[in-house]
Amino acid sequence: METLRVKVPTKKAKALLEQLDGLGVIEIEHERDDASLETLVATMKRIRAGIKDKMTVKEVVAEVDAVRSKRYAASRKAQTRR
Repeated sequence: METLRVKVPTKKAKALLEQLDGLGVIEIEHERDDASLETLVATMKRIRAGIKDKMTVKEVVAEVDAVRSKRYAASRKAQTRR
């Protein structure tokens, strides 16, 4: 048996999968939100473990301010073009 993870974009696709499940051709297992949360936590721990130099609060604030000023400047330029 092979397990696949599938994203279902439309209701028609979901209906087809449910029909196949009803015929016994495939088996559908709905993923629990807990599993997604566990995956997220594991990923975050893995990323955080790779960080060697943690940013100080001052550095974070400076970075946020820099990004905001760039966005603000870009939005101001877009308005003057009109």
